[in-house]
Amino acid sequence: ASTHFHADHRLPVKDRAIGYGPRDGGWALSLSDWEQVGDGSVLTTVLDLARWVHNFEDPKVGGQGLVDELQRKDRLTSAEEIDYAEGLRIGSYRGRATAGHSGSWAGYRSNVLRFPSEKAAVIVLCNAETAEAATIARNVAHVALADRLGPAPPPEPAPSPSPAPTSQPRKVTAAELGSVPGRYRSDGLGTDLGV
Repeated sequence: ASTHFHADHRLPVKDRAIGYGPRDGGWALSLSDWEQVGDGSVLTTVLDLARWVHNFEDPKVGGQGLVDELQRKDRLTSAEEIDYAEGLRIGSYRGRATAGHSGSWAGYRSNVLRFPSEKAAVIVLCNAETAEAATIARNVAHVALADRLGPAPPPEPAPSPSPAPTSQPRKVTAAELGSVPGRYRSDGLGTDLGV
């Protein structure tokens, strides 16, 4: 009802939340000034996302075939199965299967965390580039599904403070990047990266 691909960034949208980011000790607008239709530029609401999530339980849009395909994990050319499906990350959290996705662009952060066995989902939409939508979603799940989830994970250690930069960042060469092959996980982005 309120979702569309925003194919012209100059057009106003009624009731649109504006994105913000920290700047010079305060806040400033953080908006995209170009279209990113396809993997982005989807403007939506929590209610429309709830309708989409409900479609996985009662597939009126696309039918069961589409719902099954969206949740089928992909394979790399090496035949290794990965946790990414057709636009959804399939995994588990505190002993329960999950499906969902996060998003971030300019001053916006989002996360949909669905628990299929519980017929429940947490939907988080934020308009601050500092928001950690995936963490917020997990924290809401801790409360809303407390009696249905497995044991809570141990708290993560506090990160060490980063040293102050002494100069401009330098570009990493392809040879240097090749010297650190592996698979890296970013919980903040909710994604894996392979190098």
